[in-house]
Amino acid sequence: MRRAGFTLIEALVAIVLVAVVLPVALAAVTQSLRGAENIRKQDVALRVAQSRLAVLVADGSWQSSGSSGACDPRTDGEDTEGMRWQMTVATWRVQTVRTLTFTVSWGSTTAPRTITLTTLVMPPLTGDV
Repeated sequence: MRRAGFTLIEALVAIVLVAVVLPVALAAVTQSLRGAENIRKQDVALRVAQSRLAVLVADGSWQSSGSSGACDPRTDGEDTEGMRWQMTVATWRVQTVRTLTFTVSWGSTTAPRTITLTTLVMPPLTGDV
């Protein structure tokens, strides 16, 4: 005569299997969510760097604007809370050309994450040509 249902051994094996597989699966999901958050922050930082660098180059304000500051969630987007930026200008190989480097950083101060964009710019010519 056959009975419907599981034996005690089958039930215990199923419980042990779930107890082993479930934490591994949850750890994988947690790691995936952390990775997605890091990618999202990186995307936001890249957007901020691209837009600010484009404005600095387009209007020439790279010559007179500040060299660092905090991102403003009102103007840069609400996801930029806690992000900071830094701009450096250096002479390139040709004396009339400058290297403009724009870095956006976020995360802990001991191990910040950063995005850096670099472009070449030329100051406006002065005098008669």
